[in-house]
Amino acid sequence: MATCDIGHSVKHLRQKFAQSIGLPFSQALSASTIEAALGAEGGSYRCCLLDPVVTVWAFLSQVIDTDRSCRKALSRIRAYLADQTSEPIPLDPAAVADTGAYCKARQRLPEGVVKRLYGQVADTLEDGVEAARRWWGRRVFLADGTTVLLPDTPANQAAYPQHPNQQPGCGLPLLKVVALFSLATGALKGAIHDVWSAYEPKLLRQLHHVLAAGDVLVGDRIYGTYTHIAGWTQQQVDVLFRLHQARSTDFRQGKRLGKQDRLVVWQKPQQRPKELSQEAYQQLPDTLTVRLLRFAVTRKGFRAQQVTVVTSLLDPVVYRKEDIARLYGLRWEVELDLRHLKATMEMDMLRTKSPDMIHKELAIYFLAYNLIRSLMSQAARAYGGDPLRLSFKGTLQHLNTFLPLLALANTRQRATYFDTLLRLVAREKLPDRPHRVEPRVVKRRPKCSRWMQQPRAVLKQQLAA
Repeated sequence: MATCDIGHSVKHLRQKFAQSIGLPFSQALSASTIEAALGAEGGSYRCCLLDPVVTVWAFLSQVIDTDRSCRKALSRIRAYLADQTSEPIPLDPAAVADTGAYCKARQRLPEGVVKRLYGQVADTLEDGVEAARRWWGRRVFLADGTTVLLPDTPANQAAYPQHPNQQPGCGLPLLKVVALFSLATGALKGAIHDVWSAYEPKLLRQLHHVLAAGDVLVGDRIYGTYTHIAGWTQQQVDVLFRLHQARSTDFRQGKRLGKQDRLVVWQKPQQRPKELSQEAYQQLPDTLTVRLLRFAVTRKGFRAQQVTVVTSLLDPVVYRKEDIARLYGLRWEVELDLRHLKATMEMDMLRTKSPDMIHKELAIYFLAYNLIRSLMSQAARAYGGDPLRLSFKGTLQHLNTFLPLLALANTRQRATYFDTLLRLVAREKLPDRPHRVEPRVVKRRPKCSRWMQQPRAVLKQQLAA
């Protein structure tokens, strides 16, 4: 293909992707934004059909779609080029029938570009939050960890080994992800990943650059240790964690601030934790003043559950016990955010077959998730309401329905389609169901298939014998 033809095809392809993928996400993912991120990462590219801009859009549409195959992504690219000429335009004259060119383009895409993009989307959403929707005017972030499965390839097994309880050849590589989500927007602010056995608080500390002084960090009991609390308070980040199960509590000690509300002084642990370097251990203060609170969580038909939390929000006048208890109750939102990623977007099992591509696929999922959150925010601004009370799955379903229409519409139709999309998203309001309880059981019976307890090669030999 001649250079002029390639340039015209790239322009046409960018325009089609901008109309389908770019328009619903407003200015968050324009071609100039992607090129600016590429320049900031020091990347360069040659003039070809699958340049980084088209590759990001195609990769993004791939994880949003219900069919996540590379063949479907390549088919979408060909469809966008189909109306340019009467003859089909191949992506590569030497690779007309396969997806090799697109897969190589994904491999060339710098991971840092995608990370920078989903971080920018999260920052834009956070900056647009009204003061009334912040907790006492402060930014609050929720932390939690989860695991995802990877394809069983030698490279993935070497980088992220399977759980030792499974026999060799019978398990899948397992990757742990620790993520920070904004309480006000639901966007993913930052994430870090490692092997399944990695210590979550240690991973979370690697995201220290994501938070700023004055932010509030909320997490579960695994983070409620001396070293972790001291590390964040040194960064002037306030924390609210459930008290670690290994630490005993005596509400007769310390300064009384109210009923089951005490200021206590913790002593620095005498033994250095394994996950902490000697230098970091020496920088910890000898004592740490924290606030312990205990409150009851009541649910109809159940006994009241006593919850003990530890926080660096020490002022009982500014931060009342009731407000802190209510804030910790919102920690459950991070579980819903992870469910949206793993269940709604089906990120629980990734598809790429090398560690480098696994990292990029994760980053693309995070970018897609944040862009969907931005679409929910646009719908809430246009038609009123709280973006966090809109259905994430409903938004994703409407988005997938309207993407082909936006790509093929003219300018006037596109504006009508986009407005209709926003109205439909704004109508997907979740019902208010406080203290809802559902049994964790499955009604549909599973198929009677045996679990793999031997490697596939061994089972094939047994069948051939």
